[in-house]
Amino acid sequence: MTLDNVTVFELMTAGSHASAMTLGLASVFAHLAAWSLPLAAVIAWIQGDRRLRVDLLCVVLSVAIAYAVVLAIRTSVCVPGLASVGLSAFSRCWMGPGSPNAQVVVWWSVALALLPFGRLAWMSFPLLTVGLGTGWSLVYLGQAFPLDVLSAFPAAAAGALVAWALRAVVRPACHRLVRRSLAFTVWHHA
Repeated sequence: MTLDNVTVFELMTAGSHASAMTLGLASVFAHLAAWSLPLAAVIAWIQGDRRLRVDLLCVVLSVAIAYAVVLAIRTSVCVPGLASVGLSAFSRCWMGPGSPNAQVVVWWSVALALLPFGRLAWMSFPLLTVGLGTGWSLVYLGQAFPLDVLSAFPAAAAGALVAWALRAVVRPACHRLVRRSLAFTVWHHA
């Protein structure tokens, strides 16, 4: 038996035997976990010092680059006839097997972007784990193929590596932006 992308997808999806509670938990994990990342970033921005804010801007750059990689990888060719394997969400227009899942790319690009920052590096492994859980939840719900989840890692790594390579150029601009935001905050609250 060969295990191709569709076969693994059919083995991992919930199917008709899944309980409503299991589907609900997978849906909450897959979709609501995405809201915790921006919320955590806003809280860190408000609570953090200048150095943390500069680090957060570098992480945002990493996510933007990783997402640009995802958009570059995806093609606009629709693959018809996927409703037969239970992909109702993809039945209108799907980008093809192995196109990186955007939610997982965001989690993993944040995790990989935090590695160079000493005081934030401890968050990398938990974020990689949440990204993997999000991806497998999407596969379980029938909203992504396993290869879509696995192909998110190279896209996230590319975004983090390019952002790290641009760090010397981007960091001064991030410092200026943080200084301006702090000056605006002080002026605005005075």
